Amino acid sequence: MARTRQLAAIMFSGIDGYAALIQQDEKKAVELNELHHDVFYSIAGKYLAKNLQNIGHESLCLFSSALEAVECAIELQHAFRNEPVVPVKIGIHLGDIIYSEEEAIGEGIDVARRIKSQALPGGILISNKIYEEVKNQPGIETGFLKACELEEGGRQVEIYAITNEGIVSPELPREGRPLPGEGRGSKSRLRYFWDEAKRRNVVRVVSYYAAGAYVTLELSSILSDSLKLPDWVMTVIIILLVTLFIVLAVVSWIYDITPEGIKKTAPIGEGRGSDISVALEDDESIPGMPGRRSWFARHRVLRRYLVPVLVVGLLTVFYLSKDRIFQNWERVNKEAKAHTDSANLFVRNNAPTEMVKQELDMALEADPEYAPALHTYAMVHLAEGDSALAKQKLHQIVESNPGFSMAWNLLANFAFWQDSMELAMRYSTNALETGPTNSTAAYNLAILSEDKGLHSQAEVWYQKAIELDSAFTSAYSALGAFYNHLGRPTEAGMVLRKTLRISPASPHNYRVYKNLAESHFILQEYVSAFEYLEKSKALEPDYPETERCFALYYEARGYLQESIPHWRRYLALETDSLEQLKAQSHLDSLRAITP
Repeated sequence: MARTRQLAAIMFSGIDGYAALIQQDEKKAVELNELHHDVFYSIAGKYLAKNLQNIGHESLCLFSSALEAVECAIELQHAFRNEPVVPVKIGIHLGDIIYSEEEAIGEGIDVARRIKSQALPGGILISNKIYEEVKNQPGIETGFLKACELEEGGRQVEIYAITNEGIVSPELPREGRPLPGEGRGSKSRLRYFWDEAKRRNVVRVVSYYAAGAYVTLELSSILSDSLKLPDWVMTVIIILLVTLFIVLAVVSWIYDITPEGIKKTAPIGEGRGSDISVALEDDESIPGMPGRRSWFARHRVLRRYLVPVLVVGLLTVFYLSKDRIFQNWERVNKEAKAHTDSANLFVRNNAPTEMVKQELDMALEADPEYAPALHTYAMVHLAEGDSALAKQKLHQIVESNPGFSMAWNLLANFAFWQDSMELAMRYSTNALETGPTNSTAAYNLAILSEDKGLHSQAEVWYQKAIELDSAFTSAYSALGAFYNHLGRPTEAGMVLRKTLRISPASPHNYRVYKNLAESHFILQEYVSAFEYLEKSKALEPDYPETERCFALYYEARGYLQESIPHWRRYLALETDSLEQLKAQSHLDSLRAITP
């Protein structure tokens, strides 16, 4: 079967709403389809149409002249208006096709079908290539409709409507046909730039480059870590990749890769001629012609690889911005995570320490630098009273993974317990920088600021901790105590009652009740103060501060004898030696004046 390649005017017609009609009235649908094909054959034959085909309810034919194709379409629509009316849509395009006596194939046929699909029943739409051939012909009236992507290369095809009398025409834009690059605002200009970038294959080249850059960066990162290369190596690689990106974008804008080699990309609107009469007469001149479509478009590379390229592009963007999105970026070893989760479960269920350590040992065997396992191990050592081993594990974490915020928290606590306030402040700052949502770090900074007498700064950090965790009972309680210390009992009461509304069952509410008692004590509301002290003691009988407040309450009421047992109880519970000395001195003075 001999096949011929040539340029032709392609006309596609089809019955509008045929699928719905055949569901409603199959007999009527079949009759209209037969009438459509009969009229199509009879009229198209008069214009010497070639390769007539019926494809279901659609018909296809090829013309050697764009003018004959449009005139045939007009006559067809006039004929279809006769009773019974056949609601036919027609699209015409000029393009390369490969045809034989039995079939015709080519991208131009798909474009003609897509143009037809946008027409109204009784209407005719043509592409800009057909328009250029018939725009000056008498008896044919046209109007610009719109520009849209219909070709495989993503290039724009301008669509025109035939507006002759008796032909159904859609509403045309008032502005008329836009010039290339001319828009109605910045959006149109950006749209033109995007379309031109696709036409020149810039988008495709950049997408493939992004995929290659992603792989290059990953391999470079792995090799850099394993070979212990200096940090500037990755910086140089990134600079080279960015430079190459710019060069490739510029080169792909100017040049195109074709089977004949690298050629300069023609501006839009330039290229081979469109005299189809000559093309049909001389088929020899067409097969070797590269055409306006690039090698990528002719081989449908975009359609085949669009989704993978987009996915790779998104992965590249994610890779380049992941450190900003996830400040605590870490590579999780699944086996290490599983054993660490088991160890944490054992801790919550008060399992034997050996079982916890066994799981943590297996986690660290899978990944010796797995931060959550090391942190849990530090907590276990701390519970055993071995602060040296706990600190050793924490320092191991911050050396291998400085973004693990909770390790900085615990190091700050160690420094605070050892009265290293400057070091505790620095560790807490690191914790908040590496974990912006770390409410414990803000809480620690508040306590340290209060200890240094930086009251305004302490208040800000307390409020920050509460902002980060609205159910942070300890932060609310400490802020209430802070306000009491500053002589602002009314504000303290508001803060403390708020946390009781938010977390009425918190295990730390004994502190809240004690601080509320102090607020009422300052306001000399002794009955309320006593009630809150009773609530605090009921929740935690061994809280030394509650005993101290009871003693002060009885002293304020003049019951010195009743305060002495509470001072003794306070001395037995308090662990701070300095506070013990102060309490003992006060107790001695009470005994001296009490009979």
